[in-house]
Amino acid sequence: MYKDAELDASGFSPEALARLLDLTARLPFEEAVSVAARFGLKTSASELERLSRAYAGECQVAVTELLVSDQEEEGELVEAAGRTMVLQVDGVYTLGRPEQGVCPGIEIKSVVLYPESAPVERWMLAGGITAEALLPQVAGLLKQAGVTPKDTLIGLGDGAAWIENIFHQLADVHITDVYHACEYLEIIMQAMGWNEVTRTRHRRDWFNGRVSAKAWLESYLPEPELWLTWDETQRSALVYLEKRLDSMDYPTFTAKGYPIGSGQVEAMNKSVIGNRMKRSGMHWSREGAARMASMRAQ
Repeated sequence: MYKDAELDASGFSPEALARLLDLTARLPFEEAVSVAARFGLKTSASELERLSRAYAGECQVAVTELLVSDQEEEGELVEAAGRTMVLQVDGVYTLGRPEQGVCPGIEIKSVVLYPESAPVERWMLAGGITAEALLPQVAGLLKQAGVTPKDTLIGLGDGAAWIENIFHQLADVHITDVYHACEYLEIIMQAMGWNEVTRTRHRRDWFNGRVSAKAWLESYLPEPELWLTWDETQRSALVYLEKRLDSMDYPTFTAKGYPIGSGQVEAMNKSVIGNRMKRSGMHWSREGAARMASMRAQ
């Protein structure tokens, strides 16, 4: 990302420029200026913003071109067929610049891909793009990772429609994140009047993969004449579970060694996106948020 001299007229050496750009990817511009001064590099927040805008934009373009072009060509990576690969997808919001006194939310879509047997060997992708634009990039990421039809691809995430559509098209197995499922479970248990001790015990069973949503509803859901009297939020929680029974068969998934919690992508949202882009007082343009998210993931 530092090789194109036309992007930079600052006069910094390539080594100095690389260090500055690394700082801007990790720290707010004002903080990066003070850290750079410790290395003897005198700059300003406006100059760092200008430099990072150019290079982050190049990074964003390069990632997109790599993932969406020539997907039919044979990959150069050695394919290790028969693996279990996990694809986690989520969205995280950062604040946009004020518009008429209101700061709109800008959604950054995050993707983590890793072998189930080696979670630290991660591929990450992030961007402020539409779900339609993200889908071919995710497909390209699978290709870059050497995922083949002989592998088993697990799609793990919450119940957002755009996430489920990606899993429907790309994944072999779809798992609804158990923590999101239990948010709706909690609403239903409260609607049934269960006390905190009982609710905690049932949530723990779900978290530990001992319960399938289908079996639980068959055992505990009251008769329709009762749950039809629930309010809209409570009935919506029930619909959420009933629509996803197959993706909430947690005993079957855990018996096969599959993860049921989306902790990898949640951690990415916090450490990769949040630590740089959700600090106090930060506001982003949509283009700037998309560029920085892409560079942070790389």
